[in-house]
Amino acid sequence: MVTRKSFEAARSTFIVGALVGGLVSFAVLGWGSLPTVQAQSAAEKDSSTAIVQNAADGSQVVYLLDGSERTLCVYQFDPRKGKLKLAAARHLRADQQLLEFNNEEPHVSDIEKLAHSR
Repeated sequence: MVTRKSFEAARSTFIVGALVGGLVSFAVLGWGSLPTVQAQSAAEKDSSTAIVQNAADGSQVVYLLDGSERTLCVYQFDPRKGKLKLAAARHLRADQQLLEFNNEEPHVSDIEKLAHSR
């Protein structure tokens, strides 16, 4: 049986995964070549994950997910200039409160109705 707490935890994990997947997909499509991606997680109490991606222009993109703060920061490092630039930052709390957003069918409400009818 799925409890509300386990559902919310799974939804949070899914949203973060979908967001990172979307960002990586955008980078692949935007730069036109397959990147090298590396991920590293910190200790469980910190729950931070860094994903490093090599871009086609020689720069590196770093996605930093902070699970305890529920934030995502995206940095771009240009090794030729030796500069690190913050490209984007976002709190994920509000995103994680959404039941669904910009989804194809079947909608979450349809799946919930089906699950509750069993």
